Amino acid sequence: MPEGMESLEPRCLLSAGHLVSGKTLAARSAPPATAQRRHHTTAAAPFEVPGGLAGVWSGGQNSIDNNWTGSVSLTVFAGKTGYYAVLQFDRPGGGTVSVQSQFMLQSDGQFSFQVLTPKMMVRFTGTIFNHSTRTSSVSTMNGGFQYWDKQGSFKGGFALTAQHELPLG
Repeated sequence: MPEGMESLEPRCLLSAGHLVSGKTLAARSAPPATAQRRHHTTAAAPFEVPGGLAGVWSGGQNSIDNNWTGSVSLTVFAGKTGYYAVLQFDRPGGGTVSVQSQFMLQSDGQFSFQVLTPKMMVRFTGTIFNHSTRTSSVSTMNGGFQYWDKQGSFKGGFALTAQHELPLG
C-alpha cells in the first residue's frame, strides 16, 4: 500500500450495520456526551409585507407572446395554520375562473399557489416585492402563471398590487 494511504477495512467494519443490532448501533453511533456539539439553528424570519399579506391583490396578466391580456386578482386570508387564497382570473377564450387553495409564502418573499381539481390544474408562483419610496410603501406580486384544462393550456406572467382590504359578505 502506498505511503500516506490507509486501509478501507477499518471503515468498512465500522459502517457494517448488519453485524450490530439496532440498540447497539444507536448506542455506538452517539458520541460521548462531553464531545457533543450543539448546533443552534434559528428559524428564518417570516417575510414582512407592509400592511400585511392578507387582503386583495389585483392587477393584470399577459400571455408570454403578449398577444393577450386580462385581469387577475388574489384574495389572501390568514388562518390558524397559514394562509389560503382565492385566485380569480380571465381566461383567454373568454370567461372567468375562480379557484382556491393554500398560499405558501417563504421567508425570502417567494410564494406559490397551486390547485389541482378533476377539471383544471393551476400553478401561480412568484415573488413579493416591497417598494418603499418617500410617498408610498406599495407591495407587488410578480411572477408566472400557468393553467391546464380540457380546453387547452395557458402560460403567462402577472403583476398584482396590494389593496389591503378584505371583501365582506
